Amino acid sequence: MNRYAPDVWIVVSITSPEHGNIKKLLSGWYGGFAGADEWRLSSGIVDVKDTGDHWSVINESGSVYTCHKETERLSGYTASILASFNTQIEELNNGSTIETISMEDWQSGRLQEFAKL
Repeated sequence: MNRYAPDVWIVVSITSPEHGNIKKLLSGWYGGFAGADEWRLSSGIVDVKDTGDHWSVINESGSVYTCHKETERLSGYTASILASFNTQIEELNNGSTIETISMEDWQSGRLQEFAKL
């Protein structure tokens, strides 16, 4: 199991006719003076735990991301990656979509959905 602590992160909701809807993390790390920025798209969120100052996000692969609540945003680099994803989805022209969603809003919605069961 890998553990990650990104510098910036955002939840992306991807919907496709083939796979339905899946939520993933688009995460970024700043490279600093001598290094390059990095990004990663998670395998798919299966569980989220609110630990106060951060979210602990468990993915299909078993990877766990520690996402500090105050760093939920895109960097310039991850914004360009997201724009590239949008272009690729538009070119597919098959009804697929990708959008960013707030973790807080998504979790509030999930809790409401669980309460209805």
